[in-house]
Amino acid sequence: MLRHHDDHASSMSDDNAPMASQPHVQRHPATSSRGSQCLLLWLLFVSLLLSSTIHAAEFDPYQLNGGLLTAVAGSDYVLLATDTRLIGSTGYDILERDHVRSRLWSATPVPEQNDDDTTLFGQDGSLPAPPVSTTTVSSRSLTAPPVLLASAGCQTDCEMLKRVLRHQVQQSLYAGELPVVRTSGETRTTDIPAIAPLSIAVLLSQTLYERRGFPWYAFCLVAGLDVVGDADATTPTTTTNGGGGGGQVFGYDAIGSYEAVAVATAGTGKHFLPPLFG
Repeated sequence: MLRHHDDHASSMSDDNAPMASQPHVQRHPATSSRGSQCLLLWLLFVSLLLSSTIHAAEFDPYQLNGGLLTAVAGSDYVLLATDTRLIGSTGYDILERDHVRSRLWSATPVPEQNDDDTTLFGQDGSLPAPPVSTTTVSSRSLTAPPVLLASAGCQTDCEMLKRVLRHQVQQSLYAGELPVVRTSGETRTTDIPAIAPLSIAVLLSQTLYERRGFPWYAFCLVAGLDVVGDADATTPTTTTNGGGGGGQVFGYDAIGSYEAVAVATAGTGKHFLPPLFG
């Protein structure tokens, strides 16, 4: 009986052995919900990252506001012209029809009033837009010929470039770093100094090149009268009479490379103007 009991006990232990070897696993609902939450957070993070990347690719800091510029240098004169239409980003909406303040301005100091108590330039050096009904051409005489600058492209960049360059010209004049034009070996005694166009051309080139990593969206022309001529200048000028008073025109790209030319165009539609000048 004892032996039979032992055999029965061993058989029972053998039958229960597989069941004893199986581990007992109890699933908690909190664990599965936490995993789903982590997955949702991860998907949300990836979607936000992708959306921010797409928006960053679509960001464009530049806006073309139009502008057509032209300049012509003669033996004793210089012509500088611009249109007055300021367009929006689409190219079809007109934001302003009489916009000149950031298109055509004086880079050199100008008198607040002329001899006849009239004002030709604004306090910021810009030329006011002429009335649409104006049909006559008025003449103004200045004590010193200004060096004019025309810029087209993004209106905010053109306006900022005007302020920066005029400030640099003032600083250079105060520090004596900008040469003042001399006539017959004597320094001009006028209140407004006469500055050679080449000096402004070099200063503008340096200003544009400093922003070559994030360039100004402004295409510029510099025009002025060389009162005495730059005999020692390394850059060729457009003076045709070999003496003083010749017109000078300089054309630029966006990062400051410039060239002295007789006729220059810039802005939208610039390729259509050169054939008109012959």
